[in-house]
Amino acid sequence: MEQRVLEKGQSLRELFGEEIDELLSHYPDKRSAVLPLLWLAQEHDGWISDRRVAEIAHILELDPTEVRGVGGFYHLFYFHPIGEHTIRVCDDVMCALKGADDLLDHVCDKLDVEAGETTDDGEFTVERTGWCIAACAKAPAVLIDDVYFGPIDQDQLDEMIQRLRDGWQPETKDGVNVGLVEEMAPEPSEA
Repeated sequence: MEQRVLEKGQSLRELFGEEIDELLSHYPDKRSAVLPLLWLAQEHDGWISDRRVAEIAHILELDPTEVRGVGGFYHLFYFHPIGEHTIRVCDDVMCALKGADDLLDHVCDKLDVEAGETTDDGEFTVERTGWCIAACAKAPAVLIDDVYFGPIDQDQLDEMIQRLRDGWQPETKDGVNVGLVEEMAPEPSEA
């Protein structure tokens, strides 16, 4: 953590010069690299500051308003500080019918925040997605640090929060595979 804090004063070019050059080499028009550079900044800092927007604009020879406009279109870019961990409760129709509102109320009460807020210690940001996370078959579903989990109940969510506090970092293998079709074994031939 100390290294990350020290590095925050450095520019993206200083931190990731070779990676940025490699990234730009894949795009004939530099402006096409807006999203990957926004991800790079957010992965490093945890959110995208005005300073990072200006840096990305400079690298891509764009106006900062264009960079922020592109990033603002996507739900998972943050232009304000967020918690070390994010808990996003899907509130689309299927999850809502399966109890997403109660789940959201529960996690907000447990962490003493309102939806959209970050805990005082900066550890958790809790959000209502406002969009479908494509896990309808696993409703109610949540994204914890961008990994899908579902169906999930209040006790399971409480356990995950404790595991996060204990240092757990969710990985895709821990959650559910959403949108993936498992390869089916071929039917035995009738010969």
